[in-house]
Amino acid sequence: MVHAVDLAAGLTFADLPCDCLRELREDIRAKRGHDAVSDIKGSLADVTAYLAGRPASEVTSADGGLPPTPAPWL
Repeated sequence: MVHAVDLAAGLTFADLPCDCLRELREDIRAKRGHDAVSDIKGSLADVTAYLAGRPASEVTSADGGLPPTPAPWL
């Protein structure tokens, strides 16, 4: 589903099912290491996009600032 979003055919992370987003978010966090991913805030879709290395305009760090740039994912 991530690659379907990458095709830029109008599908966004916000269009993906919540169950898919939750599982993808947890899979990425597990593979990156929960400690390696900073505490970030945002919608489920934006946080998942951010963790997957995709644009996510509404993600902030825990203190409200800009989140660090994540290492490449897929």
